[in-house]
Amino acid sequence: SRVDAAFLENPANDVDKAWMDWTVGCVCYVTAITQYLIIGLLTSRDRALNVLSDFDRAVVHKRREIVNRLHPGTERGAGSGQRPFE
Repeated sequence: SRVDAAFLENPANDVDKAWMDWTVGCVCYVTAITQYLIIGLLTSRDRALNVLSDFDRAVVHKRREIVNRLHPGTERGAGSGQRPFE
């Protein structure tokens, strides 16, 4: 008990404890920021892919409308086995 009290009263131990607390805090902070950035990058990549997929679907739909207007009565476009602009 007497050794513990002497250890706790030593100012050098306070500096070591403060340095250790600061180091642990910084490591946890950097880890949290890294996780946040990784999650943000993955989420934004998924959203970007969803936007591109929606855009592709809209382009295919618009292309079919134009082809059907230019060639009434024929089903040309995706799924018909013909290229849309042949």
